[in-house]
Amino acid sequence: MDGFHKGGLRRRRRGRQMDHGLRRAVLRAATGWQIYANGTASTLKAAAQCTGSNIHYIAAVGVLRAAGNTSLLNQAAAGEMSLLAAASQVKRLAKATAARKAKLADDLAAHLTESTPTERIAAARALGAEEVWLQMVLPLLDEDRQSP
Repeated sequence: MDGFHKGGLRRRRRGRQMDHGLRRAVLRAATGWQIYANGTASTLKAAAQCTGSNIHYIAAVGVLRAAGNTSLLNQAAAGEMSLLAAASQVKRLAKATAARKAKLADDLAAHLTESTPTERIAAARALGAEEVWLQMVLPLLDEDRQSP
């Protein structure tokens, strides 16, 4: 074939994408992340140049490693899903989790302010006075001291 297909240029991949059942690009990116994380390469660009990967793939491995999601990383390495799609999925999940936690905090604050004194006392007894003090009052006092 001459490289033309249906009137346009068709790009051909060079070499094999898989090696012993693992996607080579993901292995290069994982190696790039490792040398970046341990300080051997000072930047993602340097890590990419050392491994023949690219910044986006190396950063995607970093996202998956930071999230502790080895399952998605393994799926990407096995060629079952795109590395960038896996990292995007983890980012969306992290964003949704953060939003849910913020909403829960707002809901708890609203619930406490709308509760009767008797209900608040019952909640404090259920948590324990020491837990309320350590987890709610002291952090607030520390935050107030640090703000100007």
